[in-house]
Formats: sequence, structure tokens, C-alpha cells
Amino acid sequence: MAVPGARWEPYACRDSRGWHRNALPQGRLRLRRVARKRHCSATAAGHATEECALGHTNDTPLWVLSLFDDLNSAHFNGQLQRPVIITQAGAMQRKNAWYVHTPHIKTPRGPLIAIGITQEVLNKGREYTADTLLHEMIHHAVATLHNENPASHGGRFCAIANEIGASLGLRTVRPDTMAAECWPQSVRQG
Repeated sequence: MAVPGARWEPYACRDSRGWHRNALPQGRLRLRRVARKRHCSATAAGHATEECALGHTNDTPLWVLSLFDDLNSAHFNGQLQRPVIITQAGAMQRKNAWYVHTPHIKTPRGPLIAIGITQEVLNKGREYTADTLLHEMIHHAVATLHNENPASHGGRFCAIANEIGASLGLRTVRPDTMAAECWPQSVRQG
């Protein structure tokens, strides 16, 4: 029976080190039906209320959205469509951020595409946040501009990362290495 105002919500995802609990093979997300939550229409100063493809809202600092636009212009010639950018207070297991691209999940706003960043990343400052966001944007470019698997830190990811890194004066990284998984922070250190 359909619940009025209910929506589908993901509760498992895959990162480069393996599967989180309740995940399905091949990067598919397991979904659960949840009741629609009511959100306050007032937002904090300097935050944008954004509704994601699944129907819930998210207060993201405006400077993060602006940072996405700046990085998109500088490194991707403005070709990336801005996904929903979610900031979350709790730390994720071994992750500062995540990217999800699930074209097989159809929503009223199109396929589910989102970047998530923890509050801990935002607290480390604009440069660290920019590095983290840029990493997730490369996953976004791999999925949307090259139609390849965005979960990997393989050849296509490293080719884009190394091209951007060259313009920033960073060392190159090899596919499927820890340096690629932690790019660009891994090549900024000593």
C-alpha cells in the first residue's frame, strides 16, 4: 500500500575499500521506503535549501555550492551539472566524502546523483574542502562525461586527476593505488 508523501531513500553504498552493510552487488543501492519529513522553510544565513532527487531537503553552505561552480569552470569547462551536494554532521566510516550516481533509480528530478561531504571536511577550511570536492567531481566526470564506472580510482579517474594535477603543479598518481584514492591530498603532502 502506498504511503502518501513517502519517498525512497538509499541506506547503503560502496566505497573503494568494499561494501558497506546492507549493500547489493555491482554498486546498486538498496532502498527503503520512509515517510516524508517536514522541513522548516527558513534556512540559516549563508545556507541554501536544496531538494534532492529523492525529495528531502539539505542545508548546504552557499560557499560550498559556489566552490563547486568555481572548480567546474576552472577544471571541467563548466561541463558538469551540479548534483545535489549534501553536508552531513556525522563522520562516515573511513570516508570524508562520497559520490553516488545511480541512473537506474528514476526520480522526479532524473537519476539519483549526489556528492556528500562531512562537516569535518568543511571545518578543515576552504582549501581542504576544495580538494575533497574536486576528488568527488572527478568521479562525477567519469560517470557523466565518460560514461564509465565512477566507483573506481582506475585509469580514467587518474587520467583526469593527473591532467588537473599538472595544472596545479601536483605529482602524478597511478591507477588503483592509495595515492589515487586520497588524491589530491596524497600528492600535496611532503
